[in-house]
Amino acid sequence: MKRFILTIPIQTGRGLKKVHYECGDGTELLKNNRETSFPIIVPMSNAVKKDETIKVTALLIDREKVPVNYELFKQELDELANEIGFKYELNDIRMDDREDSKTHLKLFKDLAREFAGSSDEELYASITYGTKPMPMLMLMALTYAYKLCDSFTIESIVYGSMVHSTDDSVPPKCCIYDVSSLFYLNSAVNNMAGLDLDDPLALIDQMTNEEGEA
Repeated sequence: MKRFILTIPIQTGRGLKKVHYECGDGTELLKNNRETSFPIIVPMSNAVKKDETIKVTALLIDREKVPVNYELFKQELDELANEIGFKYELNDIRMDDREDSKTHLKLFKDLAREFAGSSDEELYASITYGTKPMPMLMLMALTYAYKLCDSFTIESIVYGSMVHSTDDSVPPKCCIYDVSSLFYLNSAVNNMAGLDLDDPLALIDQMTNEEGEA
C-alpha cells in the first residue's frame, strides 16, 4: 500500500495559495500541470491509480493557522480522490508547539507507531513545511521504517521550493524536487561507519558519480 506523509503548513499572513510547482529535476513522478498548495499532491496525483486505497499521514503542529490549513489540505485531497477515483485513510499526528527534545522524541515515536503492524508499504513524503527540525524528524522516521519495518520502501521524498520576487506583481517561482538521494546517501554513510575503509570519501565519490580526486 502507498502511504503519503506531510507536515501541515504553519503559514499565517496572506495564507496559502495554489501554485504550479514546476518539476525542477526532470523526475517523471513530479512532472505536472496542476496547481496546489501542498507539494505532496504532485507525486500523489501521478503515483495513485483508480480504485486504489492509500494511507495519508498528516503531522500537525499546535499553531493557530494549522487547523485552517489542514482543512484546505483535506479539500484538495478529496478533490484529487474524486478526480482519480481512489480511496484514502487519513490519520493525523499532533505535536506541541515546542522544540525541546522531549517533544521531538514523542513525535518520532508517534510516527514509528504509525508504521507498526504494517508491511509492504511504499512511502512518499514531503519535507516542505513545518519548523526547521521537522525534516530531520521525518528522515529519522523514514529511516526507522526503511530499516526496521517489514518490506517498507522509500519511493520519493519531495521538497517544494518557492522563491518570491521583490516585485509583488511578479508571481513566485515554484519548483518541486525529489531529494530521496539525500536519504539514501545518509543510509550509505551510516553503513560505511561499520566498515574499515582507508578512504571513505573515495567510495562516496564513486556512489555519487562525481569526478575528480578523492
